[in-house]
Amino acid sequence: MIHLKTIKYANKEVKKIFSTKKHYKLVILIIASRAKHYDIFTYCWLQYMHLFPEVKSFFLYADNTIENDLLIDEHSITYKCEESYIPGILFKTIAGKKFCQRTMTYDYMVRTNLSSVINIPRLLKYLEDKPRVDYMSTNIEYFPLALSDEEYDRDDKSITHIIDYNKENWKKHTEVLSNFFGFKQFFENNKNFFFLAGSFYIMSYDVVDKLLYEIFTNNILSRADLYLIPDDLVMSAIVQLESIQPKNFVNTMKYSKHCDKLETDTSKFEENIFHVRNRTDLILGGDRTIDVMNIVEQIRYFYDMPGLLQDV
Repeated sequence: MIHLKTIKYANKEVKKIFSTKKHYKLVILIIASRAKHYDIFTYCWLQYMHLFPEVKSFFLYADNTIENDLLIDEHSITYKCEESYIPGILFKTIAGKKFCQRTMTYDYMVRTNLSSVINIPRLLKYLEDKPRVDYMSTNIEYFPLALSDEEYDRDDKSITHIIDYNKENWKKHTEVLSNFFGFKQFFENNKNFFFLAGSFYIMSYDVVDKLLYEIFTNNILSRADLYLIPDDLVMSAIVQLESIQPKNFVNTMKYSKHCDKLETDTSKFEENIFHVRNRTDLILGGDRTIDVMNIVEQIRYFYDMPGLLQDV
């Protein structure tokens, strides 16, 4: 399903970078695509993501026109598939994780996205005393479950805030999860399926290793067509398998902030915040202008870059 047999490096210098396995405290994978505002988000990430030698960051792209399965640049991993919400984000995330397992070691891996801003020094500080094995943390979110048409009709209001969803998608994703776990009791005992926030989750090296074993050795994505639902639900289902289930599972919600309006003073954020999710486009019909303004302000404050994009 996911083919990683052939790899092309952008040039000899890039290939040399990955010729020896280096160890990092943190690897950050950033799901990305190319569009007007996304290009600005990418530029903003580039201003700070390489400032820390113990941290390695990559943008994750999909492109079905590339010659090989993977195209590797110094700060990007491109997987040969169509850029899409489903299953594109899932496939390029898995490809990114697999490439990192092959070419480096690390303590923790973060999966995030372009419209998030991470205060890396605060995150590194937070991780100092955390277990380096069997560890996972995220901003826990929930997916309301239903098994019958009556339940869908009754509970539909609970998902109206998720604009990407409609009743049919909700029903399809619930059915996939039900078939994946193989028994109704899971849903009868759990009215909400708790899952990893796609904008920010952390896994220790060994948890990523177990995840990839299930995907590439046990072909877990084919079970119940799991790959046909959103990537954060997929990852959450896999890590809940008995073979993984990290013992050290932490909710990092109190360390994250969701910005759904213009925030002109990042200094007012709580001092423990290390992840900011910027999503005003859900309210503004897809316009990301305010997200750009918020992101620029956050980076200016977090990284003491007052001159960043002064014309924004």
